[in-house]
Amino acid sequence: NQKGQEEGAGRQILRDSDGIFISEGQFKSGVLNGYARIICSTSSEESHYVGYLKLGSYHGYGKAVYKSGEVEDGQWDVNEFIFECFNSKSRGFGVL
Repeated sequence: NQKGQEEGAGRQILRDSDGIFISEGQFKSGVLNGYARIICSTSSEESHYVGYLKLGSYHGYGKAVYKSGEVEDGQWDVNEFIFECFNSKSRGFGVL
């Protein structure tokens, strides 16, 4: 662990002139790693994500909700939504 890098459970709030970014969860070497919640509210985007991350990327099961009303609820692989869970309209790739 380098000086100033978060380890374990925590909250990070970043603000700038465009908006706010809030992340809560497990940190490893200063980035989210494990179960987390992310809220992003800027002049151009509003979204939130609850689920698993791997070294800062959406990875594993998670749910993202966007300002448009779109919901992506399922499996993620390095920030790419790959498979919708718990819905008969499954999409994605791979072998089940």
